Amino acid sequence: MSYELIVNNQTVVSGGVGQALVAGAMFGAVGAVAGGIVSKRKSTSKILDMTLRVTSNDFTKPVVFIDLIRKPVKNTSKEYKEAVENAQRIMGALDVIVHNS
Repeated sequence: MSYELIVNNQTVVSGGVGQALVAGAMFGAVGAVAGGIVSKRKSTSKILDMTLRVTSNDFTKPVVFIDLIRKPVKNTSKEYKEAVENAQRIMGALDVIVHNS
Protein backbone atom coordinates (compact mmCIF):
# COMPACT_ATOMS: atom_id res chain seq x y z
CA MET A 1 0.00 0.00 0.00
CA SER A 2 1.18 3.50 -0.76
CA TYR A 3 -0.26 7.00 -0.97
CA GLU A 4 0.41 10.39 -2.49
CA LEU A 5 -1.04 13.76 -1.59
CA ILE A 6 -1.41 15.69 -4.83
CA VAL A 7 -1.89 19.48 -4.67
CA ASN A 8 -2.26 21.51 -7.87
CA ASN A 9 -1.30 18.38 -9.86
CA GLN A 10 2.03 17.93 -8.01
CA THR A 11 2.86 15.30 -5.40
CA VAL A 12 3.73 17.05 -2.13
CA VAL A 13 3.80 14.03 0.21
CA SER A 14 4.08 10.31 -0.44
CA GLY A 15 4.34 7.27 1.76
CA GLY A 16 3.86 3.56 1.89
CA VAL A 17 5.85 0.43 2.47
CA GLY A 18 9.43 1.58 3.14
CA GLN A 19 8.71 5.26 2.53
CA ALA A 20 6.31 5.61 5.45
CA LEU A 21 8.83 4.13 7.84
CA VAL A 22 11.46 6.72 6.94
CA ALA A 23 9.03 9.65 7.00
CA GLY A 24 7.48 8.44 10.24
CA ALA A 25 10.85 8.04 11.93
CA MET A 26 11.98 11.52 10.93
CA PHE A 27 8.85 13.67 11.27
CA GLY A 28 5.81 11.53 11.97
CA ALA A 29 2.85 11.49 9.60
CA VAL A 30 1.63 14.93 10.61
CA GLY A 31 5.05 16.56 10.22
CA ALA A 32 5.57 15.09 6.78
CA VAL A 33 2.19 16.31 5.56
CA ALA A 34 2.58 19.76 7.06
CA GLY A 35 6.09 20.15 5.67
CA GLY A 36 5.04 19.12 2.19
CA ILE A 37 2.06 21.41 2.13
CA VAL A 38 3.85 24.36 3.70
CA SER A 39 6.44 24.29 0.93
CA LYS A 40 3.64 24.51 -1.64
CA ARG A 41 1.84 27.26 0.29
CA LYS A 42 4.84 29.54 -0.03
CA SER A 43 4.80 29.33 -3.81
CA THR A 44 1.07 29.62 -4.48
CA SER A 45 -1.83 31.42 -2.82
CA LYS A 46 -4.56 29.44 -4.59
CA ILE A 47 -5.11 25.75 -4.28
CA LEU A 48 -6.86 24.45 -7.38
CA ASP A 49 -7.28 20.87 -6.19
CA MET A 50 -6.12 18.48 -3.49
CA THR A 51 -6.40 14.71 -3.95
CA LEU A 52 -5.14 11.75 -1.98
CA ARG A 53 -4.17 8.82 -4.22
CA VAL A 54 -4.10 5.46 -2.42
CA THR A 55 -2.62 2.42 -4.18
CA SER A 56 -3.29 -1.04 -2.75
CA ASN A 57 -2.64 -4.65 -3.69
CA ASP A 58 -6.33 -5.26 -4.44
CA PHE A 59 -6.73 -6.20 -8.12
CA THR A 60 -10.41 -5.23 -8.17
CA LYS A 61 -9.69 -1.66 -7.07
CA PRO A 62 -5.92 -1.03 -7.08
CA VAL A 63 -6.14 2.79 -6.97
CA VAL A 64 -8.54 4.99 -5.03
CA PHE A 65 -8.68 8.78 -5.36
CA ILE A 66 -10.01 10.81 -2.43
CA ASP A 67 -10.85 14.37 -3.48
CA LEU A 68 -10.23 16.79 -0.62
CA ILE A 69 -10.56 20.03 -2.63
CA ARG A 70 -12.36 20.16 -5.98
CA LYS A 71 -12.51 23.90 -6.67
CA PRO A 72 -10.05 26.76 -6.35
CA VAL A 73 -9.66 28.04 -2.77
CA LYS A 74 -7.21 30.36 -1.04
CA ASN A 75 -4.57 28.72 1.12
CA THR A 76 -5.83 30.82 4.03
CA SER A 77 -9.44 29.62 3.76
CA LYS A 78 -11.28 27.42 6.25
CA GLU A 79 -11.94 24.86 3.50
CA TYR A 80 -8.21 24.55 2.79
CA LYS A 81 -7.34 24.17 6.47
CA GLU A 82 -10.00 21.47 6.89
CA ALA A 83 -8.70 19.62 3.82
CA VAL A 84 -5.16 19.66 5.26
CA GLU A 85 -6.45 18.28 8.57
CA ASN A 86 -8.40 15.55 6.76
CA ALA A 87 -5.33 14.65 4.70
CA GLN A 88 -3.24 14.41 7.86
CA ARG A 89 -5.77 12.11 9.54
CA ILE A 90 -6.11 9.83 6.52
CA MET A 91 -2.37 9.57 5.90
CA GLY A 92 -1.76 8.96 9.59
CA ALA A 93 -4.24 6.08 9.50
CA LEU A 94 -2.62 4.70 6.34
CA ASP A 95 0.80 4.85 8.01
CA VAL A 96 -0.59 2.83 10.95
CA ILE A 97 -1.98 0.24 8.53
CA VAL A 98 1.33 0.00 6.65
CA HIS A 99 3.39 -0.32 9.85
CA ASN A 100 1.10 -3.01 11.29
CA SER A 101 0.90 -5.21 8.20
